[in-house]
Amino acid sequence: MKRTPIRRVSDKRAAQLIEYHALVEKLRSLCNNRSELSGKSPLWGRNVEPHHIDHRENKRLLNPFGIIMLLRWEHTIEQQFHQEV
Repeated sequence: MKRTPIRRVSDKRAAQLIEYHALVEKLRSLCNNRSELSGKSPLWGRNVEPHHIDHRENKRLLNPFGIIMLLRWEHTIEQQFHQEV
C-alpha cells in the first residue's frame, strides 16, 4: 500500500479560495481601499483586509455581505473582541 501525503487544502477548498481572492479584490476596489469602519486609508501603500463578521466556514467564506474591509489594527481589535465573547 502506497502512502500518500495528506493534502493541506482540499480540491473543493482550493477552488473556493480562487473565487475568494477574486471577491476580496473586488470588495477592495469597491471601497477604494479604505476602511469601511473608519474611512481611513492604510499606510505605506498597503491594502485593507477582509474581516468575516460571522466566521468563514462553508458558504460564509464567499458571502460578500458577511465581509467588512478593515485596516490591520482595526482587524486585530475585531479579532480580539470576538475571541473574548
